[in-house]
Amino acid sequence: MDISFANPTLDDVEQFMDLMEKHQGKNIYVHCAVGFCTSGLMLIYLMQTHYMTYSDAKTYVLPDWNPTPTWITLIEDMTGVSSQN
Repeated sequence: MDISFANPTLDDVEQFMDLMEKHQGKNIYVHCAVGFCTSGLMLIYLMQTHYMTYSDAKTYVLPDWNPTPTWITLIEDMTGVSSQN
């Protein structure tokens, strides 16, 4: 997948979620040149499919990551949960 770190879209997240579902039960290596697109996508995935809280998912994915306002909005739009909680 080619995702813009500066401008991720809902379609990007939906495509990622579809790929994860398609390969469910398999070992999947998810990576990113910058490392933050992966963090954002995995955070949303864990919140939606494993019902993790924002805080737990962030700690699991990348504890020191501070999402940009764009990623915060995307996370909130996809999960319905404020990243400030």
